[in-house]
Amino acid sequence: MYACCGDMESGLKVFDEFPKWNVVGWTSLIAGYINNDCASEAIRVFKDMESLNVEPNEITLVHVLVACARSRDLGTGKLVHSRVRQLCYDPFVSSCSPNLVLATYECKMRKLKHCQGLV
Repeated sequence: MYACCGDMESGLKVFDEFPKWNVVGWTSLIAGYINNDCASEAIRVFKDMESLNVEPNEITLVHVLVACARSRDLGTGKLVHSRVRQLCYDPFVSSCSPNLVLATYECKMRKLKHCQGLV
């Protein structure tokens, strides 16, 4: 709710009160940063999540790919795409969320030349 109102500071305080193993909480924080034009911060939160061994789900990965495209962080985008394949969420291999396809498409449109190796 705080993130929707642009108050990420309060949203982060609420997040800090939740257990850190919950992927839903992490994904909500990542989405909040993206929706408030803080894509780099969203990527940092994702890396923190992974360092605590919290497994991302498809929704988490969609948000992080969007953050990578918006911040033009090609290196992290490639790493996230590797995680997509590792977790068998690749939309070109299995039936996955159409949002993942859109996020991959957005990445390709922003840096087509570099993203050709992702698929």
